[in-house]
Amino acid sequence: MKNFFTILLVVVFINIADTYAQELPKDGAVITIEDKKLILTSGEPLTADLSLLRSKRYQKAEFGGLTTRTPEGIKAEFVQDEEQNDLYHLTLTADKTAADNNFTLIIKGEGKNAHKVRGLAVTVNMNSSQIATSND
Repeated sequence: MKNFFTILLVVVFINIADTYAQELPKDGAVITIEDKKLILTSGEPLTADLSLLRSKRYQKAEFGGLTTRTPEGIKAEFVQDEEQNDLYHLTLTADKTAADNNFTLIIKGEGKNAHKVRGLAVTVNMNSSQIATSND
């Protein structure tokens, strides 16, 4: 009976560890985001958190930050978290000139060691119209 509980405990531990494990890149760093499909509405800022997952070799390396190109009428701003160096806050804003469309943001490293940061593609659905609710 003791062996059964030991085996059960090991199986449970492996499942928990597998759930929380993130695969480290072999070299450099990888940008990660929880949801790769975002919805942006004109006049309402959209925020998302991005993480930099580093390889063992680059745990102490300095990186210059993140950057992306945006379509006309869309602004993207990356702010590095003050407490966690590998956490970035992305804020997307759209003005009235932004067209309703789906577009892809290619987020990549910037500055020092940028060539060692594997980029990330994020799909953004731009919606300039507000959904009206009726009081009927």
